[in-house]
Amino acid sequence: MNERILIIENQILQFEQLAEVLPIVEDRNLDIYPSGEEYRELIGAVKVFVYDRYPKAYRDRCRNVILEHVFCDDRNRPVDLIIMDYKLGGSVKCKTGVDVALMIWMIYPNIPILFLSRVDFADKGRFHQIESIDSQYRQSWLMKGFMGEKELDKSFIQNTVYNKIIELLDQCTMPAISENDWFIKKVRKIKDLPIVTSEDYQKWKALESYMSNPMNPPLPLTMKIALLDQDENTVTPDPEVEDFINTIVLRLVDDEEEYHEEEYH
Repeated sequence: MNERILIIENQILQFEQLAEVLPIVEDRNLDIYPSGEEYRELIGAVKVFVYDRYPKAYRDRCRNVILEHVFCDDRNRPVDLIIMDYKLGGSVKCKTGVDVALMIWMIYPNIPILFLSRVDFADKGRFHQIESIDSQYRQSWLMKGFMGEKELDKSFIQNTVYNKIIELLDQCTMPAISENDWFIKKVRKIKDLPIVTSEDYQKWKALESYMSNPMNPPLPLTMKIALLDQDENTVTPDPEVEDFINTIVLRLVDDEEEYHEEEYH
């Protein structure tokens, strides 16, 4: 199966350069995503997500669109690597590609991300943001040049960008991070609030147990999004979270207790 590369690039001409040149490098079969209308949908959602002046509900919907592009329905798994532009919005007050990456890593912590930027490595804002990235994430940074200075020319893409992509894809020495780690921490924080009722405590505890068991599959994307939206100071699970607990988690707990009871007899 070809390795799928998602490109989140603010400038359509640079996106088209990457999408045209990368697949023709012969040693590796790379599928470049998205294309056409899907690119416009993705970059439109990104530009809303990075701009805090938009209403939170609108930004959350656009965040979900980004996450839907990261997950490949036709392969039932996320993309293999993301190429991420650093400056994704027109305003200096906008969030950056690092913020988008950190959001994606909450859901898919094992996706490697290659940042491409015209910002110099010594740029203060960029330097501090890069320092904030946990070393457990697979990431690297390339400066793509300025306008008029061979910005993303064919040779640069075929050699420097391509080699960095392969380096990140082949970094198998790093242990995989559990996709549920961030959500386990959030559930524990809610579960341990002093105002939580006994009934809600049991629900959160059941969900924590489910996520902590490596034999269980990772949470589905819809559930991860519901947990992202769950207010950390609200002890009662949101309806979608509660439905998941009732239909999946508690059923598995009951099945396990029934199994142990039969084993005992």
